[in-house]
Amino acid sequence: MGNNYKSWQHKCEVKFNLNSIQSNVNLSTVMNAIFRSIFLLIVLLTSRLNAEKKSLFILHTNNTNGALENCYCPDHPYGSVEKRVLFVKDFIRKNPNTLLFDAGDFFPVSHRTYLDSLVCVAYSELPYDGILLGDQEFARDPNELNLILPIMNASLIGTNISAPDINGMVAFKRIEKGGFSILVLGIIDPAVFKYYPEPVRARMVVTDPIEALTSAIKTHKNDTNLVVVLSHQGYAKDLELVERVNDIDVVIGSHSQSVIANPFSSSAPIVAQAGKEGYHVGVIVLNMDDKGTLSHSGYAQTMTQKMPDSDRIMDLILEYEEKTGHINRNKLKQNRKSE
Repeated sequence: MGNNYKSWQHKCEVKFNLNSIQSNVNLSTVMNAIFRSIFLLIVLLTSRLNAEKKSLFILHTNNTNGALENCYCPDHPYGSVEKRVLFVKDFIRKNPNTLLFDAGDFFPVSHRTYLDSLVCVAYSELPYDGILLGDQEFARDPNELNLILPIMNASLIGTNISAPDINGMVAFKRIEKGGFSILVLGIIDPAVFKYYPEPVRARMVVTDPIEALTSAIKTHKNDTNLVVVLSHQGYAKDLELVERVNDIDVVIGSHSQSVIANPFSSSAPIVAQAGKEGYHVGVIVLNMDDKGTLSHSGYAQTMTQKMPDSDRIMDLILEYEEKTGHINRNKLKQNRKSE
């Protein structure tokens, strides 16, 4: 009987151990399945959030007026293109979903052929996605423009202006960036040419900006979720523009040379502008959720004297000084004081 009891006890122990092992295996399998499910859920939620959120940065400039470097003025201690180049390159490196635009008057007011060409070389240092020509550019001879504008390697956008003698202009541009499908348009106010001589005005046909924009947006609105307008007419007229034309999301302005440091509320169309002489670069941050609701913020980044200089732009400035003998008087005074 003792042997039978031991045999029965051994069988029970074996069965218990087997049941324990099976229970542990089942528990481990269940726990692994749960962890896998949680992990997959996290991955799916993260992917969905990333897919739903669309982010885009827009940098913008205007009215550079041929200022490759700062004026060395005591009351305007700012930099210009010599600072802009490195600032923009660093910004794009940190934020790849960035577009860069200019709204015109990058040439100086007075006609200086050599300086105009150097400005185009300077602009070629940056990846401008679209440029609107201002009245100061249209005042130049078309043959000259056709030689130097291609240096910039940027799209020239003009929705309400036709200038048959100027090569490469387009009425609109489409860009896919940061999950956005962007329609870029460009308008100039006919009134900016009011005091230009007849030969200049005769070289172009400028139609009503409101009508041109309304027609272009109607044509392309089904293929876009963001409308950007480059405008050369002044801040007051830009504010009027967004009241009269539907579906505009961003207006990048010029001509009035206004510094709009905090240009918009979170719900209204963006109306921005970045001053003059290259003293500022406008920064716009756009976010769109899965419902297509757009939120945004922005500011004007000042090009301070402490910012690093672009070696390439400084070389262009030196080249201009050596070949023309034109050196900023304030710069000369400052250099003499430091000697």
